[in-house]
Amino acid sequence: MLANLIGTAILVLAARLHVPEIVLARMSLNLLINGAVGTIPIVGDLFSIWFKSHARNAQLLRRAAAQPYRETRQAWLYMVCIIGGTVVLLLLTIGAVLWIVIHLWNAMPNSIGLSFHAYLSGPAFLARCASVISHVRLSF
Repeated sequence: MLANLIGTAILVLAARLHVPEIVLARMSLNLLINGAVGTIPIVGDLFSIWFKSHARNAQLLRRAAAQPYRETRQAWLYMVCIIGGTVVLLLLTIGAVLWIVIHLWNAMPNSIGLSFHAYLSGPAFLARCASVISHVRLSF
């Protein structure tokens, strides 16, 4: 929590100093990456130690404040690639979680008599839901 506050303070300082938007975007992305990966136990902590988003942001701020900055295509291409890669990783993660959930659902004992695909498809979906609810009530 305190680390997020420090990162936000550096970002607010950069905005008050009127650094270019591309620099603010890179700084925000550094915080986002560090925060997202930081949520993973142990691995996130090790990543935060290696990635050092606050040090990166401070360096970006110093560089932007020390010299006039020209927004270049290379800077924007870098941002687009990083954001695109992050979105792809997010979608792959969501896909992996869904795959795991579906396989776990299908691997459960079929005591109710429904597979995941059968549960979600067909015109009698509400009837199946009512059947499951009544089955659960009867089993308690």
